Amino acid sequence: MTDFTLSSGSICRPYRSPWGAFPTRGMRTESTSAAIAIGLPVTLGTAGSTNQDCAVVSTVATFINLIGIAAEAEASGGSSLVASATISVWEANPLVEFKAVTKGATLTSSLVGTRRTLAHDSTLNIAYVDLADSTATNWRVVVTQNLDAVGDSGGYVAFRFLAETGSQINSTILSSSPLLAFYS
Repeated sequence: MTDFTLSSGSICRPYRSPWGAFPTRGMRTESTSAAIAIGLPVTLGTAGSTNQDCAVVSTVATFINLIGIAAEAEASGGSSLVASATISVWEANPLVEFKAVTKGATLTSSLVGTRRTLAHDSTLNIAYVDLADSTATNWRVVVTQNLDAVGDSGGYVAFRFLAETGSQINSTILSSSPLLAFYS
């Protein structure tokens, strides 16, 4: 059993794709007070705004219209809501898998196949799979594999994004808002 010490380098990243190469998408960014960091989930801009087609950082577990995970950092973040640079984003396609560190519990064999929350650590500025959050409305990923040993804390797991909350096993949660921007 290993207790991994997480750092700002423990970012969420691609793990496996059925096509070999991981699908990416170039997205304009919406300049906000929070610059987009590599490895953070990004969503479409605010509905109804002139920058609705832009990528914005999402640091909350309840993201809607997820584009994917930032494959590169935004050059600069400002305070005006004007489209700026274009960044590469690893697409949140339901057929691909990502990997991220975990927090909240140790890895167990029964973790595989369960729905979990993809959360944000504001101190390290990383996304992680929260093993302790049992709130079904926060679940956005399904764990597909333990990448580190059973009993490890802070270890990596592979996961896929859920396309909709209504598809959760034994769940009566229904949502009219799509979770994935391009695959709902």
